[in-house]
Amino acid sequence: MAPVITSLSCGPQATNQGNAPQALTVTGTGLVGSTRVRFGTNGPQATPSATTATTATCTVPTGNGVVAVAVYNAGVWSNTLPFYYIPSPYVCGLSPAEGPSAAPPAITITGNHLLTANQATFDATPVTASATTDNAVQAIPAAIAQVGGPPYFQYVDATLRTAGGSATLTGRFVAYDTPTIATSLPSLGIVGTQVTITGTGFVGNSITVAFGGYQAASNPVSETEIVTWAPAGPGVLSTVDVVVNTAGGTATKIDAFSYVIG
Repeated sequence: MAPVITSLSCGPQATNQGNAPQALTVTGTGLVGSTRVRFGTNGPQATPSATTATTATCTVPTGNGVVAVAVYNAGVWSNTLPFYYIPSPYVCGLSPAEGPSAAPPAITITGNHLLTANQATFDATPVTASATTDNAVQAIPAAIAQVGGPPYFQYVDATLRTAGGSATLTGRFVAYDTPTIATSLPSLGIVGTQVTITGTGFVGNSITVAFGGYQAASNPVSETEIVTWAPAGPGVLSTVDVVVNTAGGTATKIDAFSYVIG
């Protein structure tokens, strides 16, 4: 019986797109004992590593463009199906380059040969990726396990998978722990009172403090301490929340400071 092929399944995406040296499974009939898989009329040939009545598996040889794949068995070539060589991806950047571990933002990865990307992996956790062009892919990382101690941030690898292979940006995304507030002292005073906030996760370039919604001047002393000054704005005899915002998120101390008459 002459071999007949009906579909091609290559690499992790299991499509008729791929690259050397991925595994290609050819599906059809009359394939048991097949001795050759041809990539293009005059192209390279591969020897199947395994065959059954309905499948032949081989390693994709080096090539490019669109080629016609056929299987040779019992002195007869099968019909052909198109196979698309996809160049290996190249990645060069991502944006934004930092965010909270608990809820990372949508990230755009840039590079070349990215149009077939369907998966991105951050901190070893794969998520769906969507290519907008051949040079840009967007993905939203899953929550990243927090460091839970100094330095309260970590550098995360980002790997993008396409039909042509995978490419990695090593340590290019900075994930920050969610900040916490343990104490805010003193708990009462006039406008301009110096207040020391203790807690965790006071790291990054965008640390701000607010009293009752009014931004306060502040000085991060360490990963666990901030010195700030009660701002004008809240009314006298009001009690307000103290809020710390960092690249890792927001921490709130309810009713942490009361304004008194000076």
